Amino acid sequence: MNVTIDCDVVDTPRDVNVLDFLSSRARELTHLVQELRTRRSGSQRVVQAALPRHLRRRAASHDPRRVPRRLRAAVEDEMRRMRVKQPARKKKRQSAVHKNESTLSSRCVSAKPRRLETHLWHRRRFHMIAEYDRVVPLRPTHRGLRAGYRLASREMLLFDLSFLTWLEIQGPAQVLQMKMASIGVQGPCSSWKRVLLHCPDGSALAPADYLWHPNGGQLWLWLHPAAEADVCPVLTELFHLPEASVVFRPLALNRFHLVGPHAARVCANALGVQPVDGMMALQMADLRLQATMQAESDLWHDDIRSSGSSVPLLLVSSSAPPAASWELLVPRGHATAMWNTLVKGGARAGGVEVGRVQETAS
Repeated sequence: MNVTIDCDVVDTPRDVNVLDFLSSRARELTHLVQELRTRRSGSQRVVQAALPRHLRRRAASHDPRRVPRRLRAAVEDEMRRMRVKQPARKKKRQSAVHKNESTLSSRCVSAKPRRLETHLWHRRRFHMIAEYDRVVPLRPTHRGLRAGYRLASREMLLFDLSFLTWLEIQGPAQVLQMKMASIGVQGPCSSWKRVLLHCPDGSALAPADYLWHPNGGQLWLWLHPAAEADVCPVLTELFHLPEASVVFRPLALNRFHLVGPHAARVCANALGVQPVDGMMALQMADLRLQATMQAESDLWHDDIRSSGSSVPLLLVSSSAPPAASWELLVPRGHATAMWNTLVKGGARAGGVEVGRVQETAS
């Protein structure tokens, strides 16, 4: 049985007409040639890339004298256009320390956590932690918790407590003392005190440290940052009188806490004076030299606190537990120099972790 199948057979061309092929793709070829010429001329790349490979120099990217003279002007013009002015290093490192001080009612929380003035010193030696809008040293990298507690009980430890919230309250002495007594702060004294603040109705607020001016018309109060939201509204409502004021000063005064049996010896080595119980007003022209005694510290006066040629200090013995502890107050801008002086005098630094354990044990 014979079967016949009819189908259309298409003949495949055995040759290509070059002219017809190029004319159909003339537009694509023109664009390709133009693109190659543009890239070869160097209009879309740096001038140095137009050089032959044997004339290219790695250092020519920042030194135009390493390219041939015929291209030197073009390279300089290109570098001038590409150069972007970088902000000054001082502006980059500017932190919340230099922000304007504000009152309790107009306080605004910064976007970045605030750093202590001794942050760079601690960062190289401590594990840092950001909490309550502050960056604080947690624990040293070379020492454990038990070793830190042993140093505080047998020798001495130095803490930077500048991260605590500092409140300055001013007003008539009798009004101020009466108002503060209603929340647990008792009358003027010449030593450091610790108290559990409470509302006028008797409900507990938070622990706080305080220091009275000798005339009784000025009070400094230190709170933990976690207690700001509870204590600050009570103080604002308590001192709504025009003659009294409550001022919130973030990181405007540095506070160093020295604790241990050898704390007085370290203060004597660093300051050059023998500490005594009570409040000592000191003045230092250079934080590397010996301090001199004063009748009243300039730290109490906001206008001359950091404007003088010498550095005012305030060394106060603490009657709050643990025993054998001292508080050293340093104006803003001088914390790092004073911290280094204390460390060279024999102080051993501690973090907030061992400080919490120590407070719990006491």
